[in-house]
Amino acid sequence: MAVPGGLDLHSLRTIPLFQGLEDRALRALLTDASLKRAEDGTVLFIQGDEADRFYVLLDGWVKLYRVTDDGAQAIVTVVAPGETFAEAAMFASARFPVCAEAVGEALTLVLTKRAFTAALTADPQIALAMLAAFSLRLRHMVETIEQLQVRSTPQRLADFLVRHCGTSSGPASVDLPFSKVLVAQRLGMRPETLSRALASLRARGVVVAGNRVTIADVGRLRAFRDAPNRTSAVGATDPGDCGHGKNDHDGTDPLDQAKRLAEENGCCANTEDGDQREGERRDIYGDVPQRRQIEPECQGVLDNTGDSRKPEDL
Repeated sequence: MAVPGGLDLHSLRTIPLFQGLEDRALRALLTDASLKRAEDGTVLFIQGDEADRFYVLLDGWVKLYRVTDDGAQAIVTVVAPGETFAEAAMFASARFPVCAEAVGEALTLVLTKRAFTAALTADPQIALAMLAAFSLRLRHMVETIEQLQVRSTPQRLADFLVRHCGTSSGPASVDLPFSKVLVAQRLGMRPETLSRALASLRARGVVVAGNRVTIADVGRLRAFRDAPNRTSAVGATDPGDCGHGKNDHDGTDPLDQAKRLAEENGCCANTEDGDQREGERRDIYGDVPQRRQIEPECQGVLDNTGDSRKPEDL
């Protein structure tokens, strides 16, 4: 069977989408497939473009992001080697819902919608393989949501380091796969919060020098990652995590004051983590901006965060 660019067939079968496929199914799937090498910063597709292809990342990293109304990038995920991306867009809106950009040099296998649709129609085995790949991605999304909800920022960073260190115990060194700014965005925090989280992990044997992170004991870091977060508020951090005895923000923001007042008065203000406490929050897929939902009885508290508050406003 011809493989694009002389790729090793065995290595292709390690990719979830290709696992378990018979030769005929894999041959049909790779019809019209091509290799694309991208330099750092190369944009593979833009949000809103026609989704006439999808990608398998063979080497390097690719970030998927949405462009907000003010031109900022909202990171959806960072694709790792062996993962596929953009396939769902071919069957949903037929438009790419995100932008894709290479982080460093990247090598991708590009499969066309035409060939994929024909192969899918001819062999239901491919549909089952796609469902399996989607299930793995869904599990990853669920884990991401869990981290954002129940883990402190240092714990989320510890999880990232443990996943990339390649060992489960003893000392290890990790070269960050991409810039610290992107690491922060990937973990749902600001760059300055990442710096504080790295500093807080020094007490747990983590030392940073440039983009290299040295871990004295991976087992100890895993234990910290898996330890229950002692705070009950979503997004709050352990008093010792950031070395300041408070959350990622400085506590003087009016929205934070309003949140505390609302909680003290028995209300529930559904605010975002201190890392992302702006007027909008995006769901995990980055598709639809969602306004913060505030219970009616709390609205007066949120509307009166200055010194001019009156008792009846509370």
